Amino acid sequence: MTTPIHHTPAEKPLAPFADRFVGADNCFTLLRYAFALAIFCNHLCYSTGRPIFLCYGGVFVQGFFVMSGFLTMNSYVRKDDWRDFSLRRMRRILPGYVTAVLLCFLVGIIFTTLPLSEFFSNIATWKYLCANLVFMNFLQPTLPGVFDDHAMAAINSSLWTMKIEVLFYLSVPLVTWLMKRWKPTPVFVLITALSWVWFVVMEYLFKTTGRELFYTLNHQIMGELQFFYFPILLLWHREWVKRHERLLTVVAVALLVLSYSWWRDAAVLNFYTLSVLILVVAYRLEPLVHARRWKDVSYEFFLLRFPLLQVCVELLPTASLGVMAAVSLPALVVASLLLNLWCKRISRLFPTS
Repeated sequence: MTTPIHHTPAEKPLAPFADRFVGADNCFTLLRYAFALAIFCNHLCYSTGRPIFLCYGGVFVQGFFVMSGFLTMNSYVRKDDWRDFSLRRMRRILPGYVTAVLLCFLVGIIFTTLPLSEFFSNIATWKYLCANLVFMNFLQPTLPGVFDDHAMAAINSSLWTMKIEVLFYLSVPLVTWLMKRWKPTPVFVLITALSWVWFVVMEYLFKTTGRELFYTLNHQIMGELQFFYFPILLLWHREWVKRHERLLTVVAVALLVLSYSWWRDAAVLNFYTLSVLILVVAYRLEPLVHARRWKDVSYEFFLLRFPLLQVCVELLPTASLGVMAAVSLPALVVASLLLNLWCKRISRLFPTS
């Protein structure tokens, strides 16, 4: 009888890939806070109807996708166990997400201009609750009679990204399976290329036809996969990236400047621009590495940011941007810390190996 082959840790199929990931000496926590603050400013401007230059949040959302690609694949390849990976993702994502959706529903009950009997009998009320609990925010982003006179009536417009994140998590075991049977490079190049072509075609169709359908399709998982998997391709070729880091960085900075100035179409290369710049900043700014010790509540900050701003706009409709920021930002930090503590208590009910 043939003796089964047992792999040592160094011989595991994903060990060479895991070795590409550097250790904990990085600035990802600091970057997450910087991006979260930038998106806070973006939503502050749009929720009050007073846009400013910084009010271009799409690039920061894409930046979060890039960091998610780096960190999520890192988490998976260390153990190569889809059950453990899935449980860990659920423990991190679901408690905060479900709590945030229920809190938003409570906000709707408090601030609706409809009689409560009419609010609760409205099918849109229950459609909102059901759709959002299963990551389908786009089906019903508003509640009846809630924030109808705001610049944006959505209760929590941030939640559209959660569907993208969850679908990306689901893709990781499949992509890893493909990596084991083929080489990682062609797998990541193919995913990035298909996603980028989809993104460019949908962008073109939206601009030429003006149909919102193409804009919506462009911001679904197929158009966003480039931001998750291209950074992983860079990590697979980490040594090559190090040798050409200066040139790659110069090109990335030039594309970023162009996308904010006279050549806006350069933004279609943001998958490259953001991946390179985030990778360089995360592992090269050594004086900022100590930020990794900071408590990371950026996810909770993300979940609560928009509904809290909507409440502030409702309570302080004539306040200036400065006053609104001074009130909402400290409240958001405290609320994020409390939600983080609550989520940790819930997560302990579902231990991992």
